[in-house]
Amino acid sequence: MGTICAKAYDNQSTPEEIDALRERVYWLRPGVLMYREVPVPSPFQIEVFGERLEELTRNATEYSMVMDLSESAPPSRASRRAMREVFGELRQLKTVAVFTGRNFLITAVAKLILRSSGVTSLVTCKREDQALEALARAANKHVQPRPRAR
Repeated sequence: MGTICAKAYDNQSTPEEIDALRERVYWLRPGVLMYREVPVPSPFQIEVFGERLEELTRNATEYSMVMDLSESAPPSRASRRAMREVFGELRQLKTVAVFTGRNFLITAVAKLILRSSGVTSLVTCKREDQALEALARAANKHVQPRPRAR
């Protein structure tokens, strides 16, 4: 994965920086995307992530997402608006499991942005392993039990 600095990326970003941003959104496993937020979210970076999400999910019927906000500072107003736009377009997104470390403010902001974007199945956690467990539990809730053979 490319190097990401604690700065707001913009349209002056180098091709290498843009590639490093794109590498932070990827398939963790079939049906589960990983979204690793940068330390300083910016509208440009959110747009790059949005394009990457669209590219990866173009043929997906549904998927879930693990969102790593453990290194992220609170987003600016413009970044929050960009996030709402990106997440509002993700119609196939089933469940989001966010982990933030112990950052209460980031957790609250994530809930507000994702819920206002239309995400209805949202779990917040402190650690990545908890987020993955939450997605597994959510997937099991969506599975219909098989009828018993008689």
